Amino acid sequence: DILATAQQHSQGSEVIPGKVFAFEQPAAWEVGSASNWTRHVLADGYLPQPKQPKGSGAPGTAQAFVMDASQGGKPHIVLSGDDGGVVDLLSPVSQKPEEWVYDKQTLYTSHTRTVQGVSTIGTALVADVDGTGRPELFIASYAENKLLMYTFDSLMPSVVV
Repeated sequence: DILATAQQHSQGSEVIPGKVFAFEQPAAWEVGSASNWTRHVLADGYLPQPKQPKGSGAPGTAQAFVMDASQGGKPHIVLSGDDGGVVDLLSPVSQKPEEWVYDKQTLYTSHTRTVQGVSTIGTALVADVDGTGRPELFIASYAENKLLMYTFDSLMPSVVV
């Protein structure tokens, strides 16, 4: 399966918000085959904030990760909103492989603007840096000139600045 994002774009005078997609690999797929991949929208509604200057985009990069290495399971997804100024955590509603529904929780929102007028967030990094088997999340908030760290060592993510 493939995880991807598409930034907002215009169709005539209408702005289509950015989305997070999963492309499901067909069971009988082979390199060079004409099999159709099923596209699932995992989250949508992403736009640069608070305005949309030329060259700005949202969302940014999505990264899949396992919340607990000892249990495995369906991946969670952390998403940088890029010029949308948010970091979202997408959590699977079900562990069933055929179900592609994710809950969206905003972990962080930047309220500071860059000189371009947007609240830019960098690509999030997910790694188990303390060896607990549960990941930490590092967020670069360019607009605020700071690096934040969230830990998932408890049931709810907590922030360490």
